[in-house]
Amino acid sequence: MAGALAGMGATIVLNEGAFTCLPAVVISSETAKGKPMDFLRTLPFHFLYCGCVKYWVEGTRGAWVRTYGNYLLGAPDLAMLTTDEEAGATRDMFTDFLGYLLESGAKFSAGEKVQFGDIFMRLRAPTADEYFLENPGPLFVTEIISND
Repeated sequence: MAGALAGMGATIVLNEGAFTCLPAVVISSETAKGKPMDFLRTLPFHFLYCGCVKYWVEGTRGAWVRTYGNYLLGAPDLAMLTTDEEAGATRDMFTDFLGYLLESGAKFSAGEKVQFGDIFMRLRAPTADEYFLENPGPLFVTEIISND
């Protein structure tokens, strides 16, 4: 519908639940070459289906990077306290991790340790102090750990 509305002057497609938006022309029928559903299947997840946001919480050192909307795809949202410099790499890791979860059907729960490439992580539920990570679906805080 958004692609059709692009031809009528719509400028932005907004996915409120995923905290993301996309120029409407990207999914117009001209861009999609008349096959919008095929085109939509090729979009990277974070373009429209789920978002990734970096923000700062008062009293916390570093930046939080977290996803929104993964739960709408049947996967948990993810969050990590990181540095400004590592935020882009964290977003890319979350995108790859979501792709793995969706393709494999793997399920994880809080407390598990996982290896993703050469990175080892512990997944945990947010603490009461991390109220800013409230989410309508499952969310795991990811913490980098040693491979020991």
